[in-house]
Amino acid sequence: VWKRRRLGRRQRLTRDDGHVIQGQRHVPRGHFRAAVEPERRGFVRMRGAHTEEQRLDGEDLDLEREVILEEIKMYEDDPEDLSQELLLMNVWENHPLGRPITGTYESVSGIDSDMLKEHVRRFYTPENMIISIAGKFDDEKTIEQLRKALSGATRGNEHKKPAAPTFYPCTIVKDKDIEQAHVAIATCGLSVTDERRYQLAVLDLCMGGNMSSRLFQEVREKRGLVYTINSYKASHRDTGMFGVYA
Repeated sequence: VWKRRRLGRRQRLTRDDGHVIQGQRHVPRGHFRAAVEPERRGFVRMRGAHTEEQRLDGEDLDLEREVILEEIKMYEDDPEDLSQELLLMNVWENHPLGRPITGTYESVSGIDSDMLKEHVRRFYTPENMIISIAGKFDDEKTIEQLRKALSGATRGNEHKKPAAPTFYPCTIVKDKDIEQAHVAIATCGLSVTDERRYQLAVLDLCMGGNMSSRLFQEVREKRGLVYTINSYKASHRDTGMFGVYA
């Protein structure tokens, strides 16, 4: 996840133009967004800052590495995040969907500038990009600006998509010296293209989606067994997950 305090040139771009620029990394893709004034071209310049003009030198990389390592410590100290991460790592073992979004101490510590530049070169290419603009803007002028900004971009090589993950039933227990127990239970869900995903969304809402749901009313309100409880779903290209956290 990009941090504005660590953005280097992107931070100056935000300050000089008065725009809000934010980059985020989600499973399984990343996105970069900006809020700009209609007459400005920040959303076009943003693209260059994101893919072509990035500064990935040692100093910037070391600063960001320290931020991420601190975030990893923070997640490990949060029982809710830790329980979910352990669940994903084990039910989707040895698959990209099971990897921690922030990485591990070993993987983050081992990243260097050349690795990041190679990643940008391989994946931040035209065929992998979707540009979405909403609000007040001139269609023709904006398209022309984008055409010029992307004119020098070259297509990348086709990448083999990972196979659908295997769901491994398991029981994971991690002892931690805290006052509460945090429990995450999950089973196979539905992919993002499954026609039954709408029924699953209704089930999720009724089962544990809010304070009037069955789980919240029965387990917390009536029996007083938990402080919080909710259900959740995650849908991906080839698989999905449905679970309960308490």
